[in-house]
Amino acid sequence: MAVLHAEIQKDIILERIRKGRLVPLSPAPDLTENELENTVRVVGQMGVEPFIKALETGAQVVVAGRAYDPAVFAALPVQKGYDKGLAIHMGKILECACIASTPGSGSDCIIGSIRDSSFSVEPLNPARKCTTLSVAAHTLYEKTNPYLLPGPGGILDLTETEFIQETDRRVHVRGSRYVASESYRVKLEGVKWIGYRTLSIAGIRDPNMIRKIDEVLLGVRERVSDNFKQSSLDYYLDFKMYGKDAVMGHLEPLRKKQSHELGIIIEAVAKDQETADTICSFARSTMLHYGYEGRFSTAGNLAFPYSPSDLKAGGVYTFSVYHLMDVSDPCELFPMEIEVVGKGEKE
Repeated sequence: MAVLHAEIQKDIILERIRKGRLVPLSPAPDLTENELENTVRVVGQMGVEPFIKALETGAQVVVAGRAYDPAVFAALPVQKGYDKGLAIHMGKILECACIASTPGSGSDCIIGSIRDSSFSVEPLNPARKCTTLSVAAHTLYEKTNPYLLPGPGGILDLTETEFIQETDRRVHVRGSRYVASESYRVKLEGVKWIGYRTLSIAGIRDPNMIRKIDEVLLGVRERVSDNFKQSSLDYYLDFKMYGKDAVMGHLEPLRKKQSHELGIIIEAVAKDQETADTICSFARSTMLHYGYEGRFSTAGNLAFPYSPSDLKAGGVYTFSVYHLMDVSDPCELFPMEIEVVGKGEKE
């Protein structure tokens, strides 16, 4: 069994920062030495090369850390000499299995067959089928550009890709190309700790409060700020209103439609759990009894599905490293260990 490690030591990254060999991925800023110091863990996204190296050692099982999703499936075909572009595109589909079929499912398997100049995909469950629409649509999944899919060391170019219905359940794909970059770059992902989170979940049914919800939220924020201004507490307070732009925010096109009820998540984040608890509790209590024109009941504005109403969510982390790093060897960041499992044991 081969074990491929993906965690990157920070001294390696620091060296690359100082040599100018680190590039941010939009919208991330340049990585500073201070931000790296505050980062608790960084992993690299390995491509097919470490898997191929493991297979070439004779490994029958490969256990890996963070990896480019298609690499797990593409490594063996690439090692056997098949086209890298086709192998990676096939891997991109296989990694989500029957989500690329219709009706879609995350529970069923799909099989891919690769040839010299094409590949085909077909679900194993007879209740599902791959169509040109389902497979092509999945190719657009999680992509900012439908034709150019960046990955470790290069780009998958789909500008000439064709999807052909081979049978009623199987799709034939050809024309996908892998274009290597001038330098091989590995994506790094790292996080820093920013505090502790406390949440409160509630529902709102009063139509007058729903109409005035923006005014209410502004008033609650101001009251929380005023109450703690002498204590100099450092906190983050947020309200997510489900039924009013919670998913798309300012991009929501339905600006005038009003729901008959709203679901609200009150979130407080602070450097310690006690402060997060305090801010969330005060915001929740303030909103529960906030006065507004046309209020029906002074007993409370919110309906709580859980008791206690405030939930401690623990530590909170945010991305601090989301960058590309130049490497001279695609395997250099991913050390491999070989273990013999079950040696000497009887079957």
